[in-house]
Amino acid sequence: MLTSNSRSQTFAAGYYDEFTVYTDITSIPGTIVYTHHQDSTSSTTQTYQDNTIKTTGAASVGTLRTFGSYTASTVKGGCYTTPLYYYSYTYSYNVSVPYQSTCSETYNCHEEKHGSMYENNGQGGYTTETVCDTRSYSCTQYRTETRTGTNSGYTTNPSQQGVNGTPVGYLKSCGYENGETLSATISYNKGDTLGR
Repeated sequence: MLTSNSRSQTFAAGYYDEFTVYTDITSIPGTIVYTHHQDSTSSTTQTYQDNTIKTTGAASVGTLRTFGSYTASTVKGGCYTTPLYYYSYTYSYNVSVPYQSTCSETYNCHEEKHGSMYENNGQGGYTTETVCDTRSYSCTQYRTETRTGTNSGYTTNPSQQGVNGTPVGYLKSCGYENGETLSATISYNKGDTLGR
């Protein structure tokens, strides 16, 4: 709480959606200045000041580029120190492919006897044979084919398959959001009164 004995309050760092200053004084003859984090490739402590708690952030300092779903600096330093790698590799997989063929079906199978009692030097005997009718028709069959594909993208894992070892950029890793409020300071001009 602000009082006549405690006229300046600096708030701890943090990201605030709403900020309220309470006072038992009806008017404060002072100015509130907010200090915000600014992403930078040269420093993790880059800041800027303005008179609003809610901000979308000043432009990041450095060269930023989009890599897929990532936004990264092309220069390592400051807030941008986590390497981002590109990977690409091919792989094989099998698919079942249909094709038209000719199929056959047997039906109406029965046994037929061949021979007579007078064959085989009078020994006689019969031979039996199973005879079926056969029908041919067009049908779909399947064969296995090997195909290849490519997998590519961006990762922070240098051991990811297909990584060539050279970073394409650096992700932010300083722990602050661009524009995040770090502190608020109320400053009074000398000689101002507190409405007494």
